[in-house]
Amino acid sequence: MFNDAIDRIATGTSREIFTVFRVPLGTDMGTLSGKWEIFDSVSDEVRLSSDAIDISQVPWPDNIHVKLLGTLDVPANMRSTSENYKYQIRWVLNASRLIQPLYTYEMLTIDPNIESDAGIRDTVELYRPTTAGQCPVTLNAVLPQEDNPANLYVYRDEDNPVYAGTVVQSTRGLSNGYLYRHTIDLVEQEIRPTLVPYSVIWEYDDEYDVKQQENGNLYVITPAIMQAMRDLDGFVNSINRDIVQDLRIPAAESMGWLRGGMDKFNGTGLFTNFTMIRARDVIRHWWLEGSKISALKSMYLREGARTFDFAGQSVTLNSDITQYIDTLANSISEGFNTEVPLLKRHLHQRGITGGDGATTRGSNTGALQLTLGPASNIGMGSRGLLGRYNLHR
Repeated sequence: MFNDAIDRIATGTSREIFTVFRVPLGTDMGTLSGKWEIFDSVSDEVRLSSDAIDISQVPWPDNIHVKLLGTLDVPANMRSTSENYKYQIRWVLNASRLIQPLYTYEMLTIDPNIESDAGIRDTVELYRPTTAGQCPVTLNAVLPQEDNPANLYVYRDEDNPVYAGTVVQSTRGLSNGYLYRHTIDLVEQEIRPTLVPYSVIWEYDDEYDVKQQENGNLYVITPAIMQAMRDLDGFVNSINRDIVQDLRIPAAESMGWLRGGMDKFNGTGLFTNFTMIRARDVIRHWWLEGSKISALKSMYLREGARTFDFAGQSVTLNSDITQYIDTLANSISEGFNTEVPLLKRHLHQRGITGGDGATTRGSNTGALQLTLGPASNIGMGSRGLLGRYNLHR
């Protein structure tokens, strides 16, 4: 007999399930017991099973209804229904006075309890080693192939990866692929905080044994960067025209704006090489101002796609805030392009041309931090007291 009482259930959830057997009137079944089994109809392998928690009999005019009740707990790591995994529930009713058990079947769809985009999503992780000196981070990918090894590589900007070659297996089936995950230790692999993302590459063989790749970014941040991200998100939401709720800005997108602000700060005026991983005071202020410019440019493009005009018989509607975004970006840029070069000259005079941005105090006030090489055109004067050079100005 085939029933359809349950239909579908999500992984990581539980619910009561039941089935009903119809037995002819007058049948002496004796002692009853029952159970249910979830088996894979492709491989015929039993995945879950349990005894019935309650059995009841209800006489009807032409038969007896025997109802079996059970509880189905689907593990979170159980594979969801796919082309290679199709599930059925098989109920078994054992009666001591019947020659053989009675069976009933039902198709069951197991849905993933989580949704995830196919491929790799950019990851932002806080660098916070434990007392044991470890900082584990789990990298995820949703790939189209199941039970197929995948190689994981993490690159900085050199040709050789900082992490390579670990073969991992898929851990869960999703509606749009299979979840692969692997944990690495940032301390052990010497992966340090930076606004420049690490490249994460998952390599796997497709159904035709052809090498395929999925790639994404890994941002490793400090508490200072995390606070700067919050400040930048607050600024973006202050000009959000959706008054119902704040924008849910992806952390990776905010990191892209912060990196753009860092590059703009370092490239404006005299060249510097600040990483901003612990930026504070005036350097942090102008770094954030540069990041706001990057964010506003992104918003300008986004709002441009939403702009529209509507004209009716008595109403004219204009939805265009791009001009205000452009005006604000130009205003911030004007102050940035004026003040940052002045700040850079002051920093160079103090010998500060790079670092993590945590201090603006140099050790040699009034001296330049120089690298002398074949391209240097600095005229060196005579050595003065205490062995310092007097530079011609």
